Amino acid sequence: MTALTKIDVAAMKKADRIVFRHYRGESQIEAIKEADERNPFEQVRIVACSAKFVDYSDRKVFGPALDTFTAFEMIHSPSYNEEWLTIVSLLREGDELTLVWTRDAYKCQTLDAAQLHGDSLSLAVKRGEKTMRFHLETRVCPDNSARMIKSVSPQFAIVA
Repeated sequence: MTALTKIDVAAMKKADRIVFRHYRGESQIEAIKEADERNPFEQVRIVACSAKFVDYSDRKVFGPALDTFTAFEMIHSPSYNEEWLTIVSLLREGDELTLVWTRDAYKCQTLDAAQLHGDSLSLAVKRGEKTMRFHLETRVCPDNSARMIKSVSPQFAIVA
């Protein structure tokens, strides 16, 4: 697991957009600073982090084969998102980040009847022996392209 640098923390605090992505077995956070009059170039700082994936759709938990799914979530205006501002104010150089992607985290009869899925994303911050966990986002929608967690290959599932 990669530890945060001072530049990683500063980039996440000053970003105009924050993207959480899992693709081809790797999770990352992208801190994006948009171009403006003073700086005509968009800047992207990629912060490496580990990932954990849980799937409650069929009582399955996915193990180390993290290339079995893709996931995406974004905070469009992090400077106005009080929860994100709280999280980044607590981040320190040396912290280790894990994105915890949970498919069908909010499984219930009501969502099943409406053919909806409730996916969730949280951030685990490890500092020394202590781990802090922060909820980032929940998405409830049909199983379509707007879903947070997609492309699960069931052959990699491990029964919990």
